[in-house]
Amino acid sequence: MKKVIFIFLLIFAFIPLAETGISARAEAKEYSGVLEDMQKDAAFNYSDYLYNDRDYSLQLIHLAESTDKELFVYIYQPSGDSAEIMASSINVSKGYKTLKFRNYKLRYISSYGVLYKYAVEDFEIEDADMRFYDILTIYRNWDERIDKNPANDNVVNEVPYKVGKIYAIGETGDEQVIEVKDTDTVAVVSKYVGFVRYNDGFRLFGPTACDSHFIAFSTDKRIDKLQEADVYYVEQSCETNNDLINALLGLSEKFGDKKEKYSYVTDKQEIEYETKGLFNVGKICRDRISTVEEFIKNEDFKNVYACGIFNVSTSSSIDEKGKEYLRECEWVVRFAETEYSLISSGGIQSPVITIEERTIISDVSLLRLEFETDGITYNLGVIDNKQTGGDEPINDWKVDIKGLNAIAVAIAVGIAVLGVVFAVLLVKTLCKKDS
Repeated sequence: MKKVIFIFLLIFAFIPLAETGISARAEAKEYSGVLEDMQKDAAFNYSDYLYNDRDYSLQLIHLAESTDKELFVYIYQPSGDSAEIMASSINVSKGYKTLKFRNYKLRYISSYGVLYKYAVEDFEIEDADMRFYDILTIYRNWDERIDKNPANDNVVNEVPYKVGKIYAIGETGDEQVIEVKDTDTVAVVSKYVGFVRYNDGFRLFGPTACDSHFIAFSTDKRIDKLQEADVYYVEQSCETNNDLINALLGLSEKFGDKKEKYSYVTDKQEIEYETKGLFNVGKICRDRISTVEEFIKNEDFKNVYACGIFNVSTSSSIDEKGKEYLRECEWVVRFAETEYSLISSGGIQSPVITIEERTIISDVSLLRLEFETDGITYNLGVIDNKQTGGDEPINDWKVDIKGLNAIAVAIAVGIAVLGVVFAVLLVKTLCKKDS
C-alpha cells in the first residue's frame, strides 16, 4: 500500500492539483442525489454556481466511482432546466498518458438547480490500485434554438465542451482519494466532412463503387506535419428501393443498426481500390493523410486505359462548392471506405426500378492528433464536435468508351491485309485450276 501511495504522489508531485474533499465513492443501485453528494465536501457552496439562462455550457466539476463499479460525472450547467439541455456523451481515456479516447453515452441520474449528475454508460472500472481517467470533452445535443450549423452542406450532431483534465483515484486504507490535473489539448476551428466516389468499370448488372470518407479540418495550433489521427464515427447501412409496392408500404428506405466505429490513421497508410467489371480502368491509391491542396490535386484527374480493343477514359473532378469548403481547412484524413451499389431495371414500356445500397457515415469526430511543429512532436486529445456530411459525393466520376485503341486498330488492319492477301492467292489458285 505504501508503494501505491508513493507512486501516486510521485506522478502528481510537481503539478498544481484541484483538490476536493468529496469521496470518490457514490451510492450504488439506489442513487444518491447530486446535492447530497456535493455537500459531502465541507468547502462546497452551492451559491458559487450561478444561474445564467444564456449560458448553455457544460462544466465538469467532479467525478466519482460507485461501490458497484459505476462511473459518475457531476456537471455544472449554468442554464439549469430553463433551456432543457442535457449532457449526451463524454470522451474518456483510461490510464496515464495513454490517450486512447472512447466516446461513452451519459445517463441522467438527478439534478438540483444548475448541478447535474450522470452515469457513464457501459464503462468498465479496472481492478487496479490506481485508476486514471483522462476526460477530454463533454457533449450536448445540437439545439436549433441555440446553435448554428456550419456554412456548408454539413450538420452538427453534438456540441463539445472542453474538460481537459486527468483524474487519479487511489486508496489510503478504507478511504479513497482523488487528485486532478489539467492536460493540454488541441481544438478544431474549421471542419468539413464528406466523401469521394470511385466507380467501377462498366458492368452487366449495374455499377458498384467505393465511397472514400474523409474529414477535413484546421486547428487552433499550427501543424507542420500530421502523423496520426484517431477518428470516431457512426456507420449505418441503407437500402433504397423505389418499386411501387415498397413505395405504397412506406418501405422505400430500409436502415440497418447504427454501429459506433473508431479509425486509427497514420501517415504511413494508403487506401487502395481496384476497379472491376467489363472494363478494368485502373487502381486508385491515395494517402490517408494529406494536405487539402494535395487532396484536391489527386481528385482532379483524367486517365485513358487500353481495355481490350477499346480505349476507356476515366475522369474525376471535385465540384466548386466542394473545393470552397475544403479550402477553409488545412488537413484531410481519410478514415473509412464503404461499398456503394446501384442496380436499375425496366425500360421504355415499364417503369425504371432502382435498388441503391449505401452506407451512411455520421457523427464524425476527431479524438486525438499526433503532429510535428517546429521539430517538436505533440500527442494531444482533440476538442471537436460530432458532424455529418452531405448525402452526395463531392466529385463527379465519369467512365467513357473512346473507341478502338491503337493496338486494336493495328490488329484490325493486319487482319484486313491478311484477308486481302488470302483472297488474291485463292483467286490465283482457282484460275490455275480452270486453265
